[in-house]
Amino acid sequence: FGITGAEQLLQARANGVPIVAIYMELKDSPVGWMTLQSSGITKPEQFVGKKVGAWYGTNAEPTFDALMNKLGIDTKKMTRIPVKFDMNPLYVGQVDVIPVYLNGHPLEARRNGKVVNTINPRDYGIRLYGNVYFTTEKMIKERPEVVQKFVNGLARAWAETLADPDK
Repeated sequence: FGITGAEQLLQARANGVPIVAIYMELKDSPVGWMTLQSSGITKPEQFVGKKVGAWYGTNAEPTFDALMNKLGIDTKKMTRIPVKFDMNPLYVGQVDVIPVYLNGHPLEARRNGKVVNTINPRDYGIRLYGNVYFTTEKMIKERPEVVQKFVNGLARAWAETLADPDK
């Protein structure tokens, strides 16, 4: 069993990896991008000519590719810079645009006194699930009862968590 973004699962399946999605935690992927308000960058078309952070090897990159392809934006007209999961490269000007998880990073930035813009791929028709649990085709075929128990446990745990988040 494992957990990944829908983007990565789809890429793995397309490359012949025998894994199957069995449970989805988030109906929307939290991947997006953030800029400082002072930059004036509020939409993907404005990434051209800018330094854009990249989380290579994560679910952010297939989302980025899908967004750029859908909007017909040439990524060769921007500079991609590998960044980690902290926001300092944006704050110090190393990048103009940084990938973020929209369900956390913008709140963190605001708590740190930063005024930011967010770019949500859903606003452009790019909708992917977030936190997709998966297993192998072999596991489903050979031990379906274990897979079902795992899914039932996830569903129960999330239902209990949502019913009483303080607990």
